[in-house]
Amino acid sequence: MSHTHNTPSHHVLSLEQLYKKCDLSDLDFNTTDDLPELEEIIGQDRALSAIDFGMGMDHKGYNLFILGSEGIGKTALIKKLLKKHYANHKKTFDWCYVNNFEYPQHPRFLRLPAGTAKSLSETMEKLVKLISTLITAAFQSDEYAAQVAAIENDINERGDKELSELVEEAKKNQVAVIRTPSGYTLSAIVDGEISNLDSFKKLDKDIQKDFNERIDSFQEKLQDTLAKIPVWEQEGKEQLDALDKDIVTQLVDSAMEDLFKEYNDFEQVINYLSDVKDDIINHLDEFYEEDIHSKEHGQKRKHISKTASFHRYLVNVLVDNSESDDMPIIFEDNPTYSNLIGRIEHLAYYNPREGEHNKTDNALGLGNLLTAFTLIKPGSLHRANDGYLLIDAEKILVNPYAWEGLKRALKSSNITIEPLDELHSFSRNLTLEPDPIPLQIKIVLIGDRHIYHLLKENDSEFNKLFKVNVDFSEEMNRSEQMTHKYVSLIADLQRQEKVPPIERSALERIIEHSSRLVGHGEKISLHMGDLRDLILEADYYHRQGEVNQEQKTENEKSIINFENVNSAIKARIYRMDQYRDSLYEEIIKGTILIDTANKKIGQVNALSVLQIGEFAFGQPSRITSTVRVGDGHIVDIEREVDLGGDIHSKGIMILTSYLGHHYAKTRLLSLDANLTFEQSYGQVDGDSASVAELCALLSAVSEIPVKQCMALTGSVNQLGEVQAIGGVNEKIEGFFDICKLRGLTGKQGVIIPESNVVNLMLKNEVLDAVENNQFTIYSIEHVDDALSLLMGMEAGKIDKQGQYPENTINYQIQANLEKYSSLKHTEQHKYDKDSDSAES
Repeated sequence: MSHTHNTPSHHVLSLEQLYKKCDLSDLDFNTTDDLPELEEIIGQDRALSAIDFGMGMDHKGYNLFILGSEGIGKTALIKKLLKKHYANHKKTFDWCYVNNFEYPQHPRFLRLPAGTAKSLSETMEKLVKLISTLITAAFQSDEYAAQVAAIENDINERGDKELSELVEEAKKNQVAVIRTPSGYTLSAIVDGEISNLDSFKKLDKDIQKDFNERIDSFQEKLQDTLAKIPVWEQEGKEQLDALDKDIVTQLVDSAMEDLFKEYNDFEQVINYLSDVKDDIINHLDEFYEEDIHSKEHGQKRKHISKTASFHRYLVNVLVDNSESDDMPIIFEDNPTYSNLIGRIEHLAYYNPREGEHNKTDNALGLGNLLTAFTLIKPGSLHRANDGYLLIDAEKILVNPYAWEGLKRALKSSNITIEPLDELHSFSRNLTLEPDPIPLQIKIVLIGDRHIYHLLKENDSEFNKLFKVNVDFSEEMNRSEQMTHKYVSLIADLQRQEKVPPIERSALERIIEHSSRLVGHGEKISLHMGDLRDLILEADYYHRQGEVNQEQKTENEKSIINFENVNSAIKARIYRMDQYRDSLYEEIIKGTILIDTANKKIGQVNALSVLQIGEFAFGQPSRITSTVRVGDGHIVDIEREVDLGGDIHSKGIMILTSYLGHHYAKTRLLSLDANLTFEQSYGQVDGDSASVAELCALLSAVSEIPVKQCMALTGSVNQLGEVQAIGGVNEKIEGFFDICKLRGLTGKQGVIIPESNVVNLMLKNEVLDAVENNQFTIYSIEHVDDALSLLMGMEAGKIDKQGQYPENTINYQIQANLEKYSSLKHTEQHKYDKDSDSAES
């Protein structure tokens, strides 16, 4: 039998290993005012490379997803990087909707160079007013009235001449044409007098017959003449319409001449202006009506109708880039469906029936919703077209239909404004259907890694549309070069926030705290939000200190110092540590049993971390183990009652494997054991207590007591090697605080994995206790190291015969396991013998 750990050892850690101080003495400066601006982005090389690739890829689907935790500065950084690419950006455009005169339900879009749409809109407003004024003046002029009168007189003269000639001809044939209020009537002329019915009947029958034939003949001629009059009147109306059209055409041509020249290079605008011109000319009757007062003076004139509307000739500017030469970079803070895609607004219209204003049912006109192309409102996709749109991934996913709407726009490369009730209802209301606007855009989704991987796994379209993942680093190496750059970064933030300069010692404290945040002495946190908050909070305590320290010089007062930063850090902890203090109080009172002085068999102090919001702290936990003769089962009580997670259960299984591998390769493992976290009432997971659990188990097997003045943390593998765990600083400080509250004896300490030494950035109280030999931190590489420290004797190395030396821990474990095996064999032999006797 062999052993993988031939040289059990442990190390007592020095102060330099427990806390990596920051020394900026090699930099020539006094405060951040003396430091240059940082010209580069530090610690994000991978992210910068991905962003550069994403911005350079113009092909469809290469949109970006920015990964990183909250407060790391993703949004600010991406905006800064995008601005650097302005030099190579394409020209931006204005977007607007105009009336579709052929199909008004389908407004058309115009894409114009930046600044053109607003000018066109203002020009069209002026044009409409100008044309209205010019035409009104033309229709009110004496010249127009004379032309109208001439046409009407010509028509009237033609009718009068025809009737006059007919009357004269009839008179020669002794037939009178008489005009009555109801029309015309014909009668015979007898002896120069117009006969009436009685006198006509007295005439000879032959004469009556002759008169009737002549009257019938002229009646037909009269009907023919009267039938011509409406035709002549229609011809007159057509002449009047032609006159109006000629006048308006000349005026519109004159008014729009410069406009056509100005937009000669824009085919879309020229086509639109041509449509406007044709529509004005062809729909004059909708804008003007005859002035009833003009008839009193014998001349017909026109004025603008009360119902006339020139609204359809306006321009609805969706996106106006007249005041910006930059590529649009839009951050949509509220990515609802309408805020992204746009919307069509409606106006409530009230038009009560005429004469019913004072009646109770005068609200009959309420409830009518009207819309027009000028009520089309843009979304952020419109504003960011030809540029970048930044969206918070979580916000767009929680807004109904917003995510689907965005994907539909990206897949079709068009922005189609469709009301939600039209998209998701079986009934359809008549509304506008604007022409889709072509979309050329880069979408930048910003979210954490959890959302990214959920989308990647569950949405097949996401992989096709967001092919560039930009993974932001949470930390960077704390090398000398990077530390110097980080100092300049702090100086930049100080200047941005307009707080007083920060002195050297305060900067060193900030950097040390940054390492503590990432739990690694050789790393620095890249969470810009945390760094900015610390600077602002240090400034608060700096200003508070000025009030009470009038004796300081003006230079001293205007600098953020070490004490200000330290006060901010301590105050932040104090605001959040109420639960921790309550828990520790319960331990000191004995409500929660944690022994820090005695020796106990099968009992070990393990360390865990509790997270309450943003605050994490260490919690000592008592692990106990009991053993008996059995069949080699280790019972995890947490798992049995469904309080243990999968990783914790895996750690217990590793303990079984370790026992078999080290002590029972050639024999049966004849014991049963129970392990539990005492006074644990919630979920237990993770394997960071597996070393403590194994030590408790081996103490119970060997019957050697464990020193309760020590606590340990670490994960163990099947070979007994101790592996790194998380939260090592909090765990050490948690046990230290309990020991300090009870009184430091110099024997207390914490055992951690050797691989966790680089993570140590302990608070000053622990460092002072270590320096004064009141508390000790040990590092170990193998479980045997932990056993030696906890039990105060050698663990023992196995020899070639598979035996451990006497008076060692492993020897005692092996001996007791053999005893259990012997008892098991004896008990089994007795059981078999009793069974045979019973059968006889």
